Amino acid sequence: MKKTLLASVLLLSLLLAACGRPWADDKETANEKTSKEMIEEAQDVEQEKKEILIETTTLSSDKKTVEMKKSGRLMWSQEITLSAQAWGSVYSLPIKEWDKVWPWRVLVTMRDSVGNYGISVQRAQVALERARLTYNQSQLQLDNTVNTSLYSLQQATNNQQVAKETIAQQVSQAQIQLNQSELQLEQTQLQLDQSQLSGNTSTALEIKKIQTEIDNQLDWLKASFQLYYIQSVQLQENIFDLADQLFGVTPLYENQWSSYQWNLGVQQPGIRIETRIAANQFNQRAEDLSNIETRPTSDEQLRLQLEQLDAFYTEAEMMLTKLEQVLEFSVPGASLTQILLQWYVGQVDGLRAWYSAQYPAFIQYRNQVNTLFADKEDEDYQTTLDQQIAIVTKNAQNAQKSAQNAQKNAENAQQAARVQYQSAITQSKDNLFQIDLAKNLAQDAYNLALRNRDIQLSLLSVWIKDAKVNLADAQRQYAKLTITSPINAIVTDVLVDKWADVSMGTPVVKLVGTESNEVTITLDEKQIELVGVGQTVQVTYQWKEYEGSITSVGVVADQTFGYPVTIKVSGITTSLGGTVTVMLPIESDYQTVPLDAVELIGNSKWFIYLWKDSQAQQTQVEVGTVWWDQVEIITELEPDAEIILSDMSNYDPDLVDLKKKNTQVVDDEKNEEDNLEEDTQEELE
Repeated sequence: MKKTLLASVLLLSLLLAACGRPWADDKETANEKTSKEMIEEAQDVEQEKKEILIETTTLSSDKKTVEMKKSGRLMWSQEITLSAQAWGSVYSLPIKEWDKVWPWRVLVTMRDSVGNYGISVQRAQVALERARLTYNQSQLQLDNTVNTSLYSLQQATNNQQVAKETIAQQVSQAQIQLNQSELQLEQTQLQLDQSQLSGNTSTALEIKKIQTEIDNQLDWLKASFQLYYIQSVQLQENIFDLADQLFGVTPLYENQWSSYQWNLGVQQPGIRIETRIAANQFNQRAEDLSNIETRPTSDEQLRLQLEQLDAFYTEAEMMLTKLEQVLEFSVPGASLTQILLQWYVGQVDGLRAWYSAQYPAFIQYRNQVNTLFADKEDEDYQTTLDQQIAIVTKNAQNAQKSAQNAQKNAENAQQAARVQYQSAITQSKDNLFQIDLAKNLAQDAYNLALRNRDIQLSLLSVWIKDAKVNLADAQRQYAKLTITSPINAIVTDVLVDKWADVSMGTPVVKLVGTESNEVTITLDEKQIELVGVGQTVQVTYQWKEYEGSITSVGVVADQTFGYPVTIKVSGITTSLGGTVTVMLPIESDYQTVPLDAVELIGNSKWFIYLWKDSQAQQTQVEVGTVWWDQVEIITELEPDAEIILSDMSNYDPDLVDLKKKNTQVVDDEKNEEDNLEEDTQEELE
């Protein structure tokens, strides 16, 4: 519009200049081009594309401050009528007419006789305290649940590590048994070779051989005692560790027993008590086993230590049975969860499988030792030797066959040991899977506890925030019982009497300001939500701009459903009154563009032109609120999109070649237009 005004002024100047100059002489007329020639030149120009410079702007994705334009009235004097903002009865009137008052000076105090605003404040305070107490209690409970889940996860991780080590030991033991069977097979093969080489030996040599063989077998059995002792100690430690975790035999697990005792074996309390006593007794077995020599030096020592190991296996079987019973009669709870209870049952099953695999091998070893001891201690030992010698003498021919049978038996034993080794490998894989599953379940339970805690605390925080908002609202309502002066002023009229009942919106006091002028504007229901007390605005009065501040925002609509807004303005020295223009800054939730950049086609289709790849691209958009010279663009555009600001209503790409102005040219033209507008305004003034 400014450009059009500038062009009109220039055209008027040219016309005036043309009117003032004399008519051209004949020579000058003769030199002018004919009308035909001028038409031909105009057609040539039309065939060429016109180059037009356009202005563009880059669209920002951030919220933009726009301005809402409103007209208001500048008061001759700053007159204010204060109305009641609450229901009640006048309790105190510390003012009278023509009193001077100042900001926050109490003018009227009302008794809370109708609205019960004080009770609302107390209720809001109680609700806030309840919300905070609930938050703290819930936080303690949720933290306890998280810590319990974390402890279970740590236990599962530790048990996983222990189980892996135990399984590795079991596999190693199976490997040792396999190696022993292979060694026995080699010994049998050696015996077969010796029988083939020796043939019929002398009786003395056979006697010595038999005695030496018995002694060698005893020495070998004494050396093998260490293996069965280590297995027994490992089994005892694992069984007792599991019992200790459940019943808190040692101080290490006393706290855990305190949390488990209300769930563990509750269906049969007698079995729980018996099992805890048995666990304490089973712990004493560790001291007995620690005193055993891992390599016995005498036959008597070997016999006694075998009896101790035999007694241990009996107690171990009894301890496993009691653990199975007490877990069977247990009930899941907050500490002993269903997942944790199933994990303990799996641990007992694993120890039972370990016991079942280890105890038969020990019995076989014990029987071998007892058989050799029986042979040596028999009173008819010499007779037996003689009989054996006679048999050897008579059956020398059958020695080779017996050796072959022994070799076959050794091969069968080796095959059985190999099968047992493969079974141990398979069982270890299954146990590892169960243990890893238990650990993963514990990890999932811990993660779930963390997420649940965060969600619950977040919801409770929202509750506290809502309670704070309600309390602040109740306090604001209660504060409305006291009416104070917003400015330095003089009381011109007191409109109510003491003890009078007033309703919301009833005028109570009239004031006249003594400092500055005021402007009153009216906003609708939606617009009133966008402004607030203390907000800075721009006020234009008699072509000059002043800065103002909103001092009051009406809460009760007038007959036209408008809400009055009062603005304090400083710096206006004249008192002519009249109309002013107020520009209120508003934060828009959408991108905004100048209104001139949007084109309406038809009744409801809006378009803008984007500058893309050095061309104008027409794009349909959805528009929102129009803020004076800006309009909201609801349609999401590409980041940093460039919008054409120039008039594109008559744009024809076949006739026009668009060129974008550089920033310096645009700024120079804008400054030039501003200067022209200022000069025009000065002339008008």
